[in-house]
Amino acid sequence: MSRNIIVITFIGILIGTSSCSKKEGEFLTIPLDAGDVVAPVYATNYYVVIASGDTNHYGVSLYNESGQFVNLLKHFRDPSELGAPRGLIQFGNDNLLIALDNTDRIENFNLNTFSNAPFFSGGTLAGNIYDIETDSNNNILVIESNAIERFDSTAAQTTPIYISTTVGSCTLNGPRQMVVNNNNELLVTSYTNGRILHYDISTNTSSCITTTNVAANPYGILVHSNGSVYYNTWSDDQIWRANADGSGGVVVFATNLTILNNPGAMVELPDGTILVASTGTDTIEQFDENGNYIGTFIRDTQSLNVSDIAILSRQELVE
Repeated sequence: MSRNIIVITFIGILIGTSSCSKKEGEFLTIPLDAGDVVAPVYATNYYVVIASGDTNHYGVSLYNESGQFVNLLKHFRDPSELGAPRGLIQFGNDNLLIALDNTDRIENFNLNTFSNAPFFSGGTLAGNIYDIETDSNNNILVIESNAIERFDSTAAQTTPIYISTTVGSCTLNGPRQMVVNNNNELLVTSYTNGRILHYDISTNTSSCITTTNVAANPYGILVHSNGSVYYNTWSDDQIWRANADGSGGVVVFATNLTILNNPGAMVELPDGTILVASTGTDTIEQFDENGNYIGTFIRDTQSLNVSDIAILSRQELVE
């Protein structure tokens, strides 16, 4: 179901006397003169954007919130722009930041002009690039090997390494995905050592809050509007619901390889349902918040080995 939030300002004359031929409570319309200015009307529209990690594609594609294909935004197979897109995050109303591995950089893609420009490359951004996120202060966080780097909204690197491999009791070993909660705290899936790592990122120096042991290689993670954290596990193909810090996880979708095979990125749709990338089947599958399977959301030539999913919320002019 499409969610469009439209605000219209209008002027009417309400007639409330029995002598008028109009029914009580109706509005008389006022014709516009040629010089009258009508204020533009905007709607909030939602989109799903996915990144393909398939070496024969390396594309970023746009869908509506029902999973219908809208457009191929960009592919990164051209030798002059070669890179594996692994992280997506909305950047303002009209832009999308794309984190690219292999060539180790962040691109800024304009959703109106379909053009991209370099956002950041070089420095210490030179390892295995995975997810990208923004915090409540508009800082940009990027997974780079066993560390997390931070940039401000002007692409200035705020510190060479923001979260080091080991911070307190938190140790990054193969981090894959991350999410910022409503308290501006960061949750990271650490794939190789099987951890959900929970950081305070409210200052220029990060600190470890909690670490939760998770078997079977955690990968995708999201903070749901119902207050729970959801994550999936790559090696046993399951979806878990946990407390706000990632602890106390319980399985809400058990192994069924015909539906979910090597799960990856996860996001929440505006209607509260959950999308999960199934990289083993080259699909994106949809579940409700209790883990009940709804069906395949995307299966097409763009959904090959999906490395990340993002939800875009855009203010767009109503024609």
